[in-house]
Amino acid sequence: MQVTMRANTKLVRIDPNGDMLIILKDPDTALLKWKSEEDLLKEEEDPKTMADDEKTHGTEMGEEESTEDEAGQVQFLVSHRQMRIASPYFDNIFKRDYSETLKCAEDNLYHIQAQQWSPDAMEIILNIAHQQVRAIPTEMEPVLFAQVFIAADYYQMTYILEPHMKTWWTKLEESNVTKKDPANVYTESLDFHSI
Repeated sequence: MQVTMRANTKLVRIDPNGDMLIILKDPDTALLKWKSEEDLLKEEEDPKTMADDEKTHGTEMGEEESTEDEAGQVQFLVSHRQMRIASPYFDNIFKRDYSETLKCAEDNLYHIQAQQWSPDAMEIILNIAHQQVRAIPTEMEPVLFAQVFIAADYYQMTYILEPHMKTWWTKLEESNVTKKDPANVYTESLDFHSI
């Protein structure tokens, strides 16, 4: 199978015999920068701080820092059947007449667009959905933990994380990183305990 890619595109083969590409544009932009509680309080007290921060990063609110070509993309080769089983989100796409339900003439694959997620988080979720047991990590950093859960929640796939969530959380607690990392604010706010 020939998958056509641009020069700045990475292909991750979750299912080598897959028939669908999940095309991740603007990777790693959903949660750009963790802000400490102190920084957030300073911004509330001094609105000028926020304007200065924007100047430092060279962008105004709502503007893109780089073009799509510069940012690159990550493509995941997966099975559309497996994604329909693992996710009501993907199942609903294929129940309707969306353009994504027609195979692309160039490569005979379904093309699904995604944006901003962490490529590492997406790879973990997709490996779990495809039962790629050896590719599933037994521990992870708090930021990745949050990114996995947020993306899985978006795609209505949190239930597939159930066998792994307690192990990941236990490892985080054992390392005491949950008590000192700013990402703890995000992980504590997630409702993964209800899984």
